[in-house]
Parts: sequence; C-alpha cells; structure tokens
Amino acid sequence: MEDPLAASISLGITNFIATFIGIRLIDKLGRKTLLIIGCIGYIISLSVCTYSFFHYSELKVVSSAIDTVNSANHLIDIQKGTAYFTIEDAKNANKAYETAKENLYT
Repeated sequence: MEDPLAASISLGITNFIATFIGIRLIDKLGRKTLLIIGCIGYIISLSVCTYSFFHYSELKVVSSAIDTVNSANHLIDIQKGTAYFTIEDAKNANKAYETAKENLYT
C-alpha cells in the first residue's frame, strides 16, 4: 500500500479482528493449551531455521562475528585456552601457566 492512512486503517482493523479471535480462543481452549501449542510452534520453527542455517550456505551470515561455525570454533578455542579476548588475557594466562609449572617442579 502506498497510502499511509489506508495502511494504518487496515492494520487497526486487523488488530481489532485478531483481538476478538484471541479472546475466543482463550475462552474455548484455555491458556495452558494455547501455551503448549505456541511452544510446539516456536520449537518447530526454530528447528527449521537451525536446519536451514546449517545446510544452506546461501543463508549463512557472512560476518565471522555472527557466523555460527566460527563462533563455535572460537568458543572451543577459549575453552581449550588457545584463544584470548585481549593481549592482557594471553599474558596473564601464560604467566599463570609458568607460575603453576614452576610450583609443580619445586
């Protein structure tokens, strides 16, 4: 729609109708049932997204900061102690390693 007024009116009407549909569903099915249906829905949709990101390379984010594989590898490196956030972290870790090694042999 090119007319902002028409878009705003159609959005308001849609919200108005959806509100009454939601009220009717809550009365008919109950909150707990709707919560369970919603949980199943978002679990399925997130599973499909996860599958898509891992199996379709055109959907992967180019940035290495957001890319899942690079982020996972970086977390593994941090856990192994082979990657650090800053140079100071690396120096402190190496100093602690040397101190521990000296204490071990003395």
